[in-house]
Amino acid sequence: MMVAQVQYTLARKELKDLFNRVYHEQTPEVIVRNQKEQVLLVRPDLARLALDELRFPVRKESGEGTVVMTVDLPDWDIVAWGPDEASARRQLVADLAEYAKDYLERLPLFLMAPNRRGHFGRVLRLVLADSEQEIEGLLQFRAT
Repeated sequence: MMVAQVQYTLARKELKDLFNRVYHEQTPEVIVRNQKEQVLLVRPDLARLALDELRFPVRKESGEGTVVMTVDLPDWDIVAWGPDEASARRQLVADLAEYAKDYLERLPLFLMAPNRRGHFGRVLRLVLADSEQEIEGLLQFRAT
């Protein structure tokens, strides 16, 4: 592993220095405990940057006074609708934020589910968003 590693005991003793390296020097570090357990420390803005290419392709359909928007990713099953595009878009953003919250609250369950495990990167990108406007910016509309 090319990321700097620090043993858990040393990390506890030198938490201030570890925090400063990760925050001020923008250097991700891995804390290792018992040779197997590892956690990655990285600034949230750098995590967002790393995940910035992830987008949410959306299909939009209109008809009979309703706009329907569907996240066009395998196994996401997120559909929102409204009387107009703006309403449907707001609902889709709210539904994505709710799904991300639920995913993290029940993370072990979702990580064990083969059809949900691969959602982790996009869920992380959603929860790192600073606002609903940022989530909306992640939507990528496709022509239907």
